[in-house]
Amino acid sequence: MLYTLWTEDEEKLLAHFYPNSHHKALFKLFQGRFDHTKIRNKAIKKGLRKSERYYQDIYTRNSNPWNRGLTLNPAALKQYQMPAFGRIRKNHNGYLEVWHQGKFQVLSHVIWEKHHGKPVPHGMTLRYTDGNKDNIDISKLALISRGDVLREHSFSNYPKEIR
Repeated sequence: MLYTLWTEDEEKLLAHFYPNSHHKALFKLFQGRFDHTKIRNKAIKKGLRKSERYYQDIYTRNSNPWNRGLTLNPAALKQYQMPAFGRIRKNHNGYLEVWHQGKFQVLSHVIWEKHHGKPVPHGMTLRYTDGNKDNIDISKLALISRGDVLREHSFSNYPKEIR
């Protein structure tokens, strides 16, 4: 998107609508001239903030939190003395991450390290034997080499029709 200057009218519209409007509505209001980042940056420069009403609308409208249906075994968390649920998230690949030693780390790796007293060795990876990334039981984790993973997903394993 090319650099676009704000007109006075657009700045007035932003000042009027920004406190109570979602960024998607603001994007439509400006007919796509400014993306979310440009709108937010302009609002910051002008000292605009979202209103209390905006946040109340968001949290009452969305009755389903992001972690609804996320099943974790509280006994397993207690067994490994893991932090509370608020410090656990799912990354973009679907793996559970936990805040550990000042950063988010994959939960299965933290559990492996707690159980075995050492981190996952170099060149090795953890595999969920049941295929369920939400199952954090140590008995469901298997240590395999990255070479085995590569051989398992090799192109030569596909049928000849696909190759």
